[in-house]
Amino acid sequence: MIPWGMVLSARVFRFADHDVEQGRSEAVRLAKTLNNNVAVARDEKGREFVVIGLGIGYVELGGEIPEDKIERVFTSVEQQSQLYQLVNAIPQRYFDLAREIVDYAQSTLGVRLADSIYIALTDHVAYVHERAQKGLLPKNSLTWEISQYYRREFEVGKKAIELLDDELEGIEGTLGDAEAASIALHLINAEQEGAGSRQGIDGLRLMDQVMQIIRYQAHLAYSEGDLDYQRLAVHVRFFVQRVLGGEQTQVPSALSKMVRESYPEAYSVAEYVRAFVEGKLERSIGDEEITYLIIHIARLLNRA
Repeated sequence: MIPWGMVLSARVFRFADHDVEQGRSEAVRLAKTLNNNVAVARDEKGREFVVIGLGIGYVELGGEIPEDKIERVFTSVEQQSQLYQLVNAIPQRYFDLAREIVDYAQSTLGVRLADSIYIALTDHVAYVHERAQKGLLPKNSLTWEISQYYRREFEVGKKAIELLDDELEGIEGTLGDAEAASIALHLINAEQEGAGSRQGIDGLRLMDQVMQIIRYQAHLAYSEGDLDYQRLAVHVRFFVQRVLGGEQTQVPSALSKMVRESYPEAYSVAEYVRAFVEGKLERSIGDEEITYLIIHIARLLNRA
């Protein structure tokens, strides 16, 4: 068994358009119980919102909800509507399983995932269980890419499969890497959304295309356990995130010039990458952004 029930991430409650840190928020009272862990709350100004927290539904109607019980607050009308629909459509256990996976993911990855992950993952777990019971096994065309470029999220996905195997009937041993990758993709999207980015599948596919160009142009033999290759993959991941996000890394021009002159073969490979990405996205990529890519490619080339 894996250690589900990890320590929750630091809580920040959202009221209206303000972030209120724990210990300084106004009193919140229970207006309606949706299930044991999901409820409608009302603040002192009469504003209503949906809250999630372990055992939050056991608070007496009209009673004050202890701050340490509130894990997430949903003020978005759209998200509240989605939660209402889910509560009315599927059993509570799917909410509980999704919550355990999210808690474990946040603790393991060291990030706060976007609130939307609770809705998306609850719906996903219920859907996968229903299909698996009918013998319809999950498929995911991005399994390899996710397992290679988002290893930590993929490992969390594999741990989530262990939990689902333990807790859901009729699916023992049927969920494999494809489903782990699907759960990981939900986590990736929630990580990026939480950081103000919504790149998701487009970013993942661009990463894979860039890595393919590098492997082909540099004549690199792929090795899953190769630490330098993994470092390159991590760099490409953040390179793609910056490019899609319209950001550029900052490197002194003198250093950039020296790197280009010192590693001409790696520079040539990086230029293929630049030409491809600029053509695909119709935006320019500066020499500064290419500099660290050259260094990572050169490290692999110099070992050959």
